[in-house]
Amino acid sequence: MPQLSASILSSLSTAEKPRVATRKKPQSELSSRVAKHPRSGELHRDEPARVFQHESKSCRNNKEHVLSKRSSPVENREWHFESTGTDTDNKDSEDGDDSSEELLRALNASAARRRERHKHSSSCFESRPLHFRSSAPSSVQIPAEESHSVWNRENLTDDHRTLLYLISKYTFRSGRCLEDEDAEQYRWIRHVPLMVLIFEGITSDIFNYDYAPAAILVGTRRTYCNISQEGKDDIDDLREAGFIYSLKLMSTQQRALTAYQLSDDGVQLLSERLPLQIKETVDKFLDGPGGLWNVFWNGEAFVLESGGIMKTSAVTDCEDVSYATSPYIPRCLRCGGRPTSDNFQKAAQQLSSHDNIKDDLSEVIHLDNVRVLVVEWIPFGVNQTVAMNERVGSSERIQGGFFTAAKDVDPEETYFEFKDNSEDLTVVTPLDSASTRYLNFEAEIRYPEDEGIVQLEHFGVHVHTSGSIIYGLQVESILNRLKNGMSLDHLARLLVDVHSDSSKLMKGLMSTYQKSLMDIVFYGDAQNRDKLNCIIAEKVSPELSASAFLDKEEKENELKQILGETKYSTDLDNGAILVVGSQGLLFVSSNPHEAEATLISYMTLAGIDLFVRDFFIRTFVLDEQLKEIRGLINTYNEDPTRIPLIRKLLGETSHHIAVLEEILQFLMEALSSFASNKDLGDATYQNELERALDLDHQYAYVLERIHDLKKTLVGAKTKQENLRDMMDVVTENEQFRIQENLQANTKSLEDVFRANERASSSLEMMQIILSGSLAFDILDRLTGEWSVAETWWASKYIVEPLIHTPGVWFALNLFLWFLLGYGLYLLSCYLSDKAQGVLMVRLKPNWKISLKRLKGFLKKKDIKEEEVSADGSNRIYKTTWEEEASPTNGPWGTLAPRVELVYDPVHEFILKAVISVQTNGHPTTEEDIVKRLEKDLRQEQVLATEGETAEVTSTGIKTFTRGRSKSVFRTLDVE
Repeated sequence: MPQLSASILSSLSTAEKPRVATRKKPQSELSSRVAKHPRSGELHRDEPARVFQHESKSCRNNKEHVLSKRSSPVENREWHFESTGTDTDNKDSEDGDDSSEELLRALNASAARRRERHKHSSSCFESRPLHFRSSAPSSVQIPAEESHSVWNRENLTDDHRTLLYLISKYTFRSGRCLEDEDAEQYRWIRHVPLMVLIFEGITSDIFNYDYAPAAILVGTRRTYCNISQEGKDDIDDLREAGFIYSLKLMSTQQRALTAYQLSDDGVQLLSERLPLQIKETVDKFLDGPGGLWNVFWNGEAFVLESGGIMKTSAVTDCEDVSYATSPYIPRCLRCGGRPTSDNFQKAAQQLSSHDNIKDDLSEVIHLDNVRVLVVEWIPFGVNQTVAMNERVGSSERIQGGFFTAAKDVDPEETYFEFKDNSEDLTVVTPLDSASTRYLNFEAEIRYPEDEGIVQLEHFGVHVHTSGSIIYGLQVESILNRLKNGMSLDHLARLLVDVHSDSSKLMKGLMSTYQKSLMDIVFYGDAQNRDKLNCIIAEKVSPELSASAFLDKEEKENELKQILGETKYSTDLDNGAILVVGSQGLLFVSSNPHEAEATLISYMTLAGIDLFVRDFFIRTFVLDEQLKEIRGLINTYNEDPTRIPLIRKLLGETSHHIAVLEEILQFLMEALSSFASNKDLGDATYQNELERALDLDHQYAYVLERIHDLKKTLVGAKTKQENLRDMMDVVTENEQFRIQENLQANTKSLEDVFRANERASSSLEMMQIILSGSLAFDILDRLTGEWSVAETWWASKYIVEPLIHTPGVWFALNLFLWFLLGYGLYLLSCYLSDKAQGVLMVRLKPNWKISLKRLKGFLKKKDIKEEEVSADGSNRIYKTTWEEEASPTNGPWGTLAPRVELVYDPVHEFILKAVISVQTNGHPTTEEDIVKRLEKDLRQEQVLATEGETAEVTSTGIKTFTRGRSKSVFRTLDVE
């Protein structure tokens, strides 16, 4: 269709009562449960209007056909405008008549040109019509190929009104509910909390909806919740009617989110036609102790909070049904080997009607003889395929056995037991394999179930070296239904079990390397990763055309439970039906084996595309991390802890980029393997199905996305290198600042050293002077006035010859002064030499220890000092004690060392040890010191393993000489 002029759109948007373009059709077609028209409630009101039309590419040898998105070719049609205004609005709408006529002429001219294009393209090939799920995104009401009627408010159901009033309780409209310009007028309710409230409303009999478990994203985590597809459909109805607005936004984890708000028309509708009973019921349901119930995610479950009162929602409690399945692997994936097991007889014998479903289900669609293929893609390769073949024992005489994803945290103990009494066991039986190409095996899940629930979960698994993983099962029974009449509500609950249990199974079979790759892509939540469903049935009830299943009501709602958002459906030869959704497809045929190869090819590509989607979102998160690092670098001087944090984040992003590049290589190899192995045969039936699934276009689409991801990673790597350069500049600045501080500190130390030298010299001089004073005082005491001088012997031998003789007594004083000073000097040298005779050994043994026994060991020591260093979640302890000499017993003998031990209590390792020993009179070596410490620890069984001995390396021996004494101070580092 040609682009509409800006004047036409402007005239339509300014009209007070918009005119709706409709196609002439019988009035009976306009009466439905909920009449629909193109969505007028979108926020994007300036978006150009468009008519979805059939598009086709040029024929490839008259065989290939690319399907368009929306409708079949336009036939001869004429359009007219049907005003929705009243007589009182005629005056206001006269200005828009000319624009309306211009729009009418543009539409008719566009239809004529499209008929000519279709006439030309139909000569190239003939194809069956495709029925697409329509959604007109324009606020200007232009007709789509699939006609919509104008909403009739009389056809609103009580569920519509209840849902609309519930949304109004949590949202406000500008200028409608509030007069002041404050934040509340822009309040929106998010999609996920709204779905939680809808589920709570179903369990409280507020809504008459069904629900089924479906995977949703909460932050970066995927979890299964009970989602009502009927509730989602009514939300879409209200959006199409213009009663609510939708807001698209992105989370900090780069996830697309949707929020809703009441529109002006919605406010008017509630003010005019809201039954009092609905208002009272909803008010009673939503009003909590402190106002409305607020919904939030606590990391494990959804919680409703009001006034400090909290209650956990059961929306994440997936319900179980009794069922029995048999392994199913398509014949095109088998190459000999043993046949798969058949559990039909077991299913017939143990039919059970037990389930824990709380809701009364309304079943619409039933399937007969159902086979299910659950498909995903995991990074694989030849070596990983060989390792998995060895792990399951495909070449052993006794193959297979029990497998579990549980970790053996203490492999040295005698026995192993499951924690919490939950034995999650799986019996794996290899079927056939080629060690470097593929592996087929069947797995019987033996996980504990609730009381009364009987589940025989037995499915086949195909693992290909390209990374394509297919879990196949034949549904034998669900509840009391054997083989036929399978409800989609029950099948949705079975699929949740298969998705969850298959993830546990692969977790036990994948290598550590593969697990690390998956954890990077899925943020450590690979257990809840998404998968695709391929539902194959031989019959569907009711028997309708493909287009009838996309009715936007109960049939399509049930299909959404297992296929996600429906895309299109088509009728094939032999009465086959194909319905394709965002999470898989439904294929109904009386002879489905003929289409297995084509279906598997499509699902393989879809599985790769699903992984590429998660990979692409992961690159967004990586880009956000790089932006965060850049912000930290620009403000590194505001927080002293940011530099270590920046280094840590740079290391993490570098690792993530390297891992993502490896995964990208796996994706490229997977596509190359698909292109080389693609063999769909020449059957007309397969060619028709291939055209419907558009495999060539799907392959080119996935390949283009992978090439685009490669460019994204190259850009991320360049940004990361730029951040490293910025960090180098920061490091240089910090080193320069530290160097300046060091120079200033060195100058200060030099000044202090010189002052100490001066003080030391003065102190020595004072010591000599004091020693003289002491010598003089001693002589005075010996010859004082008390009695010695008066004795005859003192007078004869001291006074007369020494004192009375000039200069003799003075010389005697000087001699005694020298003798006493020299004696004090020799004593200080002896004490200094004794203090310097120390052997210091530094160890870095990294010994594995038992923390419990180490604590008992330290309790017996005379602890002198303890120190704890904390850095985030790490804790480093340093303990110092002194040993007592024990010549008779003990590892140290006559030595009395001072020991400093540094250990990590979290990981239970001795990181460092420093031993100081006085060696004067105790000749010893550094090797002897290490052996004595190790012996002391082993006596108390502190060391966890035997045979670990540190290697001693002498890094230097320094000799100091002072006076006539020579002492040795040795420092050794031991690695």
